[in-house]
Amino acid sequence: MTRHPGADATHVPFSLALARLAQLADRQLSVVLQAEGLRVEDWRVLDHLARSGKSTMSELAEAALVSGATVTRAVDKLTSLGLAHRTAGVHDRRTVHVNLSTRGAKLHATLSIAVEEAETGCLLYTSPSPRDGLLSRMPSSA
Repeated sequence: MTRHPGADATHVPFSLALARLAQLADRQLSVVLQAEGLRVEDWRVLDHLARSGKSTMSELAEAALVSGATVTRAVDKLTSLGLAHRTAGVHDRRTVHVNLSTRGAKLHATLSIAVEEAETGCLLYTSPSPRDGLLSRMPSSA
């Protein structure tokens, strides 16, 4: 491979650094969540419900950054574990609303601490200073 003159071999493009960080975070979260039988996508849905309350399936898909099929699988799992409830819309029965159950809220409160520690650990892994590590990789505004 030929290096271009003036290219910095140590520079990692922002998008690649961000993708690596997201991949690392997903791996770390998977370790935290597997004891509860949850996937990262399930956690994102559970977390959104805990923070935002009742949501439609499309709102959950958008918030969790997943497809409609993936959010359906996540909600199926959460309801089967008793962590969420699904109800049909009042005005449009085709709309499905999802609410967090009491059990889901308790699990969220418990897991939030471990999830935050895992996320913080990912940031610490990338740089001695999490803020500086990310900011140093951000493109300057034009």
